[in-house]
Amino acid sequence: DVQTAAAVLEVGGGIDCPIALMVAVDMIGQACRTTNEKKLKILTSVIDSLEKSNASNSNAMSHALINRADAHLDANNPSAALKDTSLAIEINHLSGRAFRAKADAHEALGNIAGASEAIERWAEVNPSFSTKAKKELIRLAAK
Repeated sequence: DVQTAAAVLEVGGGIDCPIALMVAVDMIGQACRTTNEKKLKILTSVIDSLEKSNASNSNAMSHALINRADAHLDANNPSAALKDTSLAIEINHLSGRAFRAKADAHEALGNIAGASEAIERWAEVNPSFSTKAKKELIRLAAK
């Protein structure tokens, strides 16, 4: 269980990991293995809990927001996805996954310039995807 894992980290490795973060990570993993409707509910609950536990600037929060943005995109709600990706980027401005999801949200909203800008940022923070990003920019330019 989560409390045992926290105790093992603290005793065995001298790592003090707040239980709220460990629960959040576990719940994010569970959300990714369920239907989109349940995923949205679980991730919203995780985000709410992290906000209440003063962990709103944590990597766990960034991951929860990105996963919820993906779920919003799957539910054809790009405006909500755009909001979540923007919040995730505020927390972690080096999150390539957040920029990639932001590009998808902009494209779904018909904002090709915004999508292209997000793709460019994605390539900047993840240079290993630069070739893929170039192809995406060409595809977007053709729209």
